[in-house]
Amino acid sequence: MKKIPGLVVFSSQANFILFDAGPTGKKGDDILSFAEKKGIILRGEKEKYGSLGWFRVTVGTKAENRKFIKIMKEFFLKK
Repeated sequence: MKKIPGLVVFSSQANFILFDAGPTGKKGDDILSFAEKKGIILRGEKEKYGSLGWFRVTVGTKAENRKFIKIMKEFFLKK
């Protein structure tokens, strides 16, 4: 996920990972909607520090995590 230009990935000691997509120009609500259509449920976060790009994902199984990464790359890297 850190290879996606502009996506801020926060280190975590919890069962979820927090992201800020604001620097990519994407909104959290758009990411949540796209992921839901693909079968992934993410949790949105309210605007913070001037960014609407906040979202988080709960760590899952290896297969679930791979699916999440694939869908996020599809969303962020589509032309």
